Amino acid sequence: MPNLLFLQRVPKHIMPWRFEFKLPKEVTEHRKDIVIRAMNMYYSQDEIAQVLTNRRSDFSDQAVIEDFLSTEHDYHPIPKDDHFNSAVEQTRILFQPSETLYPIAFPDLRYYPWNLPPSAEAPWNLNSFTFTPLEGEKDWNDPIWSNVKPKATKLWKTREWLRYKQRLGLIDDDSPNFHNLYNELFGYNRHLVHKIKYGSKQFWTSDGTPIPYYWNTLHSRSHVVSQDEPDKIRAVFGATKLLLMVENMFIWQLQRVYLNNDDGRLLWGREIMKGGWRKLSREIHEHGTPNTILSIDWSQFDKRLLFQIIVIVHAIFRSYFDFTRYAPTSFYPQGKPKSPHHIERLWKWMTHSIMFTPILLPDGRLYQWQWNGFGSGYQQTQLMDTFANSIMILTCLSSLGINIKSEHFWIRIQGDDSLVSFFERVFDIFGPLLLVQLAAAAQYYFNAKLNVKKSQALRQLSGVTVLGYLNYYGLPFRTDEDLLRHLYFPERDQDWTRLAASAMGLAMAATGCSKRFHKTCEWIWNYLVIKRNVVPRFSALRWMERSNMIERAESLYGVPFPNRLNLRAEAWNNPTRTDSQQQRLWPTRPGPAGRFYFL
Repeated sequence: MPNLLFLQRVPKHIMPWRFEFKLPKEVTEHRKDIVIRAMNMYYSQDEIAQVLTNRRSDFSDQAVIEDFLSTEHDYHPIPKDDHFNSAVEQTRILFQPSETLYPIAFPDLRYYPWNLPPSAEAPWNLNSFTFTPLEGEKDWNDPIWSNVKPKATKLWKTREWLRYKQRLGLIDDDSPNFHNLYNELFGYNRHLVHKIKYGSKQFWTSDGTPIPYYWNTLHSRSHVVSQDEPDKIRAVFGATKLLLMVENMFIWQLQRVYLNNDDGRLLWGREIMKGGWRKLSREIHEHGTPNTILSIDWSQFDKRLLFQIIVIVHAIFRSYFDFTRYAPTSFYPQGKPKSPHHIERLWKWMTHSIMFTPILLPDGRLYQWQWNGFGSGYQQTQLMDTFANSIMILTCLSSLGINIKSEHFWIRIQGDDSLVSFFERVFDIFGPLLLVQLAAAAQYYFNAKLNVKKSQALRQLSGVTVLGYLNYYGLPFRTDEDLLRHLYFPERDQDWTRLAASAMGLAMAATGCSKRFHKTCEWIWNYLVIKRNVVPRFSALRWMERSNMIERAESLYGVPFPNRLNLRAEAWNNPTRTDSQQQRLWPTRPGPAGRFYFL
């Protein structure tokens, strides 16, 4: 039996709508000309030629499909010895929240800071799907909806309903995204959540096995690679909003714990452009100077991630929760489910669906993973990768004789990025061969592929790379070639408005480490914004929000181009999470979410 189980081919007339953002060639070519003009101001022809040898990875439908099919691997049972069991328990302890967590009641999910531009995904982007807009009317507080009640009680197709709303001036376009269908999604999914809780046959087989809802639509993210590297694509799932909402009844709590507090061992709160390297250095040297420092780089981390680990991570998550009540809020201080068993059902359905929801490829083929594979796009993606990475690294180090329970052992992780330090002199003994031994252990335990070439084992912190930034004597550093190739090869087509925003965003992300790159970005900004009066489209910088580099992309409107020395000084600061950031994620007083807040 293969890992990739073929289920069926979805007919073309049932396939989701596709909205590919594509600008005219003359627009993208003119954008390139502007970037080249800017680079010519500060770089030699040889340096520019070297930048142009890089490329953005091919993410055509065929490339995405071939990349997905590479998740086919033989079943690999984990040797669950003392090293592995110790790593699992130590991971649970390292990330243990300082308080008991309670699930979020479904109606309270409306107050989560959702990312609204993405698609509403299946079934809302299917021609065959119909719904009654006012099915969840009791959740709607906007009085304007009283005007549409007469027409909103019949069955509608998604695009017909969206065009009706657009004619009323309620939305700007008819795109089936989360923003345009916000109320409809919450109203419709509320009934489905109750069906899951009460064991409906739509979501449960007769023997109690969860039934996933529709499918995950396969999208992709492409990376910039050098001429001697293969294309690098990351699968991104367009998960159903039902699954994301059920997920967030639990994951919101974990995000709050690790973002707003210092619980756990994530790299969150140590954003490099805000002084993260300084904070990390202080933590690492708290008990003296360690003798070995590691930065582990994995190849195909998500593609090879074993379901056995995912199940264990979910069990760790579950151990942090009490399902006898909901998280208390200003609206429901004593909110309780009718039975903890109902919340347990939601949990079981969610954790099963994370692994076994079918995956829809661009050509209509529908597959289901059987024992390995994980995709980005879930609410828990970064947390799952973080916990799994912790288990894998700790297991491998323990098998090499490292005391992972020592008070002097230190580790921070974010997704598949990691930074580890300890006092054992294994680097002095083995040197770079330490990475070869770790790679062998990773293969033995998890069928994982540790990238020996890109991983690092050093005696000091200077020279170590994490989250894409090299530590250069305490300050973050990136090469000019790396910075310029991300400027020249954007992931999506750019017009002038997006290029202007990108120039500011990349200058900020560079932390002022390169005077020439900063001047290149500033020249583009001055040419477009000052001379041509272009209004930057800062919504193109959502990636900086997701990385906690900035609070809100909209806050950059009206802000002058940043000073390089100020950026450099900020990179030597002490990163702190602002009160407004904390309140936006988890309101504890009246404010961004109105009268709603958590107690």
